[in-house]
Amino acid sequence: MTEHHDNVMNLRKEVNPVFETAKACLKITAENGDINAQKLLEALRFGTLETDSVNDLPEDVKNSMKQVILIASIMIEMRFESTEEYFRRSGLHQLMDLPCGYTSRGLRFAGKGGVKYYGCDIPAVIDEFLPAVKKFLTPEDMNFIHYSSVDATNYDSLRNALKGAEGELLITTEGMLMYFTQSELEEVFSNIHRLLEEFGGRWITLDRQLTEKDDLIHRAVSEGLNEKSIDIIRKTLSARSIDTPDNLMFSDDEPTARKFIHDMGFDLELEPLKYYLPEKLHSTESLPVKNQSAVREILEGMSYYVMTPRRVTASKTNRSVSRNFTEESYIDGTTLRVKLSGRLDTISAPELLDKFRAIKSSNEIQNAELDMGELDYISSAGLRALMIMFKELPKNGFRMINIKPSVKEILETTGFDSILNVDVV
Repeated sequence: MTEHHDNVMNLRKEVNPVFETAKACLKITAENGDINAQKLLEALRFGTLETDSVNDLPEDVKNSMKQVILIASIMIEMRFESTEEYFRRSGLHQLMDLPCGYTSRGLRFAGKGGVKYYGCDIPAVIDEFLPAVKKFLTPEDMNFIHYSSVDATNYDSLRNALKGAEGELLITTEGMLMYFTQSELEEVFSNIHRLLEEFGGRWITLDRQLTEKDDLIHRAVSEGLNEKSIDIIRKTLSARSIDTPDNLMFSDDEPTARKFIHDMGFDLELEPLKYYLPEKLHSTESLPVKNQSAVREILEGMSYYVMTPRRVTASKTNRSVSRNFTEESYIDGTTLRVKLSGRLDTISAPELLDKFRAIKSSNEIQNAELDMGELDYISSAGLRALMIMFKELPKNGFRMINIKPSVKEILETTGFDSILNVDVV
């Protein structure tokens, strides 16, 4: 690997810290006995999950952390196996896996005639994962198994990932929707609606149901632990240090979530998970029989959200057109002036951060002024890039001007307007 490649990889991970949870999913799948996951784990040279999660903690919480790993194992195995069973029974032959993470799913589908698999994730994951998975796929396999770097809020990146797709799709989102701000979530819904209008098919997710049943599953597995241990488990399973924003899909009031889905142009049906659960879950075998039964009862009470698009003209489903990201910069004394246009998202944020650091390292930059008059959209990754720039400059050295109302709304909703210096002209 070149130094430039390593730098790009680090930048992509820096603006998307959630990618670390994808590593844990692969490790858990491997420990649950998935041979393909074990091969990928070895090729990627990741450490063990227990090393990552347990050894760096005080002795008195290690037993609690072992429960954390067990709970995560149950949830991931259930979701992984059930979703594949749903696909097999759906009668569809194309699966868009969003986000795919470091999944062995593509290897599972390799050699199965007629099945096309589209694994999509952020660049930080795909850049690391694709060279590893290619070691186990033949040239013939690569005609059916595809991996692409995407930003789920960026329609063009999603559509480009489906080159060669024909006919109806099953789109699955596993463990993704809870990480989006409301504005990002609306972009994702609009983009998936647009894809399914073109190709046909449906979109399934367990994300809301898992969130609703989260505490029940924790307690069913952790029966007998004290409240301190349960609190450790709950906090650790909440994506560790990654904050999850509020959005309407995960409102405490389910009718609010259903109304949001309807307003975004989808019909919703609930499909019981029990029809797709494997007969046995490897991850629960270490539990007492009573606990196994309790966990299974909770899982069988859950349902897939199955969403199919309607042809609607609601304002929230209107297609917003964003230009490709560009930046123009020049140095004015000790000030770096940058003009941004298009979309600042998962794909483009590392580019901005790389350019900023390159200029700053070779010049005495004390201030940065970002002209955002032509910036159409900013995602969480873009906000993280701005925050990093803000922190790497002297106090009061960061300024944004000419912010469009749509971008200003995102800054206000996320609270970034109170942190960064926002000027509206």
